[in-house]
Amino acid sequence: MKYQIGRNIAGGGELPEDKEGSRVTAQRKARIKAGWTEIKVWAASHDDVQKIREFSEELRMNTLRHNIRQIGRSRNTPPEVIDLAVKAISNQGSNEYTTPSGATLTLLTGLAQQNRLNDLNAVVDMFRVAHPGNVRFVSASVPAKVMSSNVPHRLDLRAAERIMRWQSAHPDWAKQVEAALETFTLEEWAERAVAEMQAIDLA
Repeated sequence: MKYQIGRNIAGGGELPEDKEGSRVTAQRKARIKAGWTEIKVWAASHDDVQKIREFSEELRMNTLRHNIRQIGRSRNTPPEVIDLAVKAISNQGSNEYTTPSGATLTLLTGLAQQNRLNDLNAVVDMFRVAHPGNVRFVSASVPAKVMSSNVPHRLDLRAAERIMRWQSAHPDWAKQVEAALETFTLEEWAERAVAEMQAIDLA
């Protein structure tokens, strides 16, 4: 039996599901790129299989929490947000949501609404380490969250007009957001975008 023992075992379900082999291959490549190590474990009995699974799960969760908190501290993320991130990321694959990363997506929406984009960016960094096979899906959700749940609250009453005009002039804006996530500059990107929107002459 094969067991991946490393930073975490990603939940799956958000990668292409047309072929199971393709999904597994993509997950494996993402984990290796993130620094995981794949090992083989031989179990002498069915009881040993269960013990190995339990130990692997315990190790996985401990490593996950450690890595998340380490990233949070390096990003000066408030302790309460780190705690929320640990809970959300640990709930990967929960049946309470319609998608495996639902708990994390919900947290990101809340942070966008609260204008805490640095914290949102940090949570994506935490998620990237914990679930490398799912981070593209999560990162791709951020542009819409920022544009619908954050930017309008930083503009005047004509926010919708400003956003539409600005988006027309910046058709690659979603890619810009994802690039900002990679460099931990999401807040700076949003500040520049909002300033440009406010400067648009709507007369």
